[in-house]
Amino acid sequence: MKTKHFGSLLALLFMCATFLGACQKDDDTPDPADTSPIQLNCDDFKSAMTLEDDPDRPVDYTVTCLMDIEAPITIQPGVVVQFEADAGWYVRNNGSLRAVGTDGARIELTGTASTPGAWKGLLFDSEESRNQLSYVDIRYAGGGAFNSNGDLAALVLWNATSLALDHISIQQSASKGISAIYGAANWSLTQSRITGCADAPVVCLLNYLSVFDNTNDFTGNAADHILLDLATNSLTTDLTWKKSSVPYRVTSTFNLFTELTLENADVVIEAGTQIQMEDGTGLRVDRNSSLQALGTADAPIQFSGVTPSAGAWSAIYFDANATLSNELRHVNIRHAGAELDNEKSAVLMRVNPTLRLDHVNFTDIDGCSIYNKDVQLNPNLTTSNLTHTNTTGEFCND
Repeated sequence: MKTKHFGSLLALLFMCATFLGACQKDDDTPDPADTSPIQLNCDDFKSAMTLEDDPDRPVDYTVTCLMDIEAPITIQPGVVVQFEADAGWYVRNNGSLRAVGTDGARIELTGTASTPGAWKGLLFDSEESRNQLSYVDIRYAGGGAFNSNGDLAALVLWNATSLALDHISIQQSASKGISAIYGAANWSLTQSRITGCADAPVVCLLNYLSVFDNTNDFTGNAADHILLDLATNSLTTDLTWKKSSVPYRVTSTFNLFTELTLENADVVIEAGTQIQMEDGTGLRVDRNSSLQALGTADAPIQFSGVTPSAGAWSAIYFDANATLSNELRHVNIRHAGAELDNEKSAVLMRVNPTLRLDHVNFTDIDGCSIYNKDVQLNPNLTTSNLTHTNTTGEFCND
C-alpha cells in the first residue's frame, strides 16, 4: 500500500522556521487536500481512459458496480483500485485492459474488505492483443459469477480471449484463481503466483496444457492441483505438457467424456510432471497421434489415481495401428485397471501400436500391467527395466 507524501507540509514548516522563527495557526488556513479515492462511475469505461497513480492517495479509485470495459483502458504503475461487494470488471470484445506495473510499483486490484470473495474479479471476453496484466496483484476476488454459466474465479477467460499474464499474483480468492474452460483463448502465464484460494489455482481445458511451466507457483491453495476439465475430450494440436509446481488433475464435467484423447496430436510430457486421474477417467492415444512421456531417473513422470486404490482409473490406451513414435520412459503408473474396452490393465494396446516402455513401474493395478488386445503379441512393442508390484499379471493378451 502506498504511503502519503508530506513534502508540501515539510516545506511550509521550513519557511516558518526560517523567516518567522515560529508559526502561528491562521484561521484562514485551507483544509488539507482530499486524499479519499476517486469513485469510478459505472459507465466510465465506454471511452478510452488512463487510471493514474496519485502518491497522496493510499487508494486511487473505488468501484461500486460491475463495470463493462468497452474501450482501451490503461492502468499506470502503482495504481490501487478497491472494489465493493459484487463489483468487478468485464472486458468486452470492443474493449481492452492494459495494466502494466513494475517490480517496484505493482498495480493492486483488491476489495474494500480484506476477506476472500469481497468482490467478483475480472472477466476477459476480448480478442484485443493489447490485453495485458503485468506486475499486478489481484486480492480477495472470486465472490460471484459473471454469467449464467456460473464461472467462479478471480480471473475468468472467455472464448477467443487474448491475454498475456506475467508477474501477477492472485491471492485469497473465494473460489478458483483462474478459470479458462472455453476453447479458443490465446493466453500465456509466466513468473506468477496463485495462492490462498478456496479452490484450485487453475481450471482449464486440455488445449491449454502448454500454458503452464515451472516459472509459476501454484502452491498454498485449498486444492493444490490444476484441474484439466474434459468438457471437450480431444486434443487436436501438438503441444508440450509442461511440468508445474502442483499436480494436474484430470476431471470429467460431463459423463459423456471420460478419456483424455489425443486425436491428430503429438504430445510430449516433461520430466517430473505429476498427473492425477479422477475415478473412471483415462488417457487414449488415437491412431494419428503420439505420446512421449519422457521422465528421468531423478524426475520421473507420475500417473496415479485421485483415489489411491487399484482400479481407480482405467489405462493409457494406445489405439489401433498407431505407427508414430510412442514412448513411456521413467514413468510410474499407479491405481489403474478400471475396465476399458472390456479389459483391465494399466497400458492397453490394440492391434500393434508402436510403443517403447523403459523404466516403467506398475503399482497397484487391478488387472495386467500390459494388455495386447485382439492379438497374441505386439511386434512393435519394446520393453526394458519394468517392475510390477501388486498387479494381477505382467503381460496379457486375448
